[in-house]
Amino acid sequence: MNSPNTALENAIQAMKIALDEPEKEQLARDLEEFERWVSPLLTVDTTGVEPALYNFQTVNVFRPDRPAQCDRDRMQSVAGSTEHYFYRVPPIIE
Repeated sequence: MNSPNTALENAIQAMKIALDEPEKEQLARDLEEFERWVSPLLTVDTTGVEPALYNFQTVNVFRPDRPAQCDRDRMQSVAGSTEHYFYRVPPIIE
């Protein structure tokens, strides 16, 4: 079994971060605190409980997405600005 120091070094290497000694000590304390917080959760019996992909169940209430023909000139006539069949939009990043 890995020592706590080795496990911490492996975690730091996996995260691809550089930490000095005080930061490593703080990370070790934070991880110990997290482990104390999680350990009661690990004792809960989850036998027969299906894993959840999402925290709520939803059903798609929208129509199926099917391609449809449209009149390009009519669609672009309501656009703010077009150029060579493309829609022109104002820049959002300067």
